[in-house]
Amino acid sequence: MSRVGIPDYLMVFRKPGEHKNPVRCNISVDTWQKYASPVWMDIDYSNTLNGNKAREEKDEKHICPLQLETINRAVTLWSNEGDTVLTPFLGIGSEVYQSIKLGRIGIGFELKESYFNEAIKNCKLAEFESQQKTLF
Repeated sequence: MSRVGIPDYLMVFRKPGEHKNPVRCNISVDTWQKYASPVWMDIDYSNTLNGNKAREEKDEKHICPLQLETINRAVTLWSNEGDTVLTPFLGIGSEVYQSIKLGRIGIGFELKESYFNEAIKNCKLAEFESQQKTLF
C-alpha cells in the first residue's frame, strides 16, 4: 500500500455566532491562496514525528502518520498565537508539538502510556526548538 494513495481529510467545526477573539491570520496572499485550496498537493508526507519509539510489539502499525505541515496549516488558519489547541487523541503529540512551535498552548489526551510519554518528549523538544535563535 502506498502512502501517496491514502488521502487525509480535515474537518472543521464551528460554534455558531461571532468569535470573541477573531483569528488574525497574518500570512501573505499567495500563502492564503495555497492554504485555501481544497486539495493540498504540496504536503511532504514524510515530515512527521517518529512514533516508532512509542510502539509496542502488539500495536497496530500506523501507515498514515499525520504530517506536520497539515497541522501547521490548520493551526495557522484557525487559531491565534496564545490560543489553546485541543487534541482529544494525542498519540505521540504531533498536534501539540506543532501548536507549541506556532506559539499556541496545546492540550491533549492519550490512553496509551508509551504514546503519552513520547508526546511529553516531543512537547519538550518543541519548547526547546521554539526558544532557539536563528541566524536569519
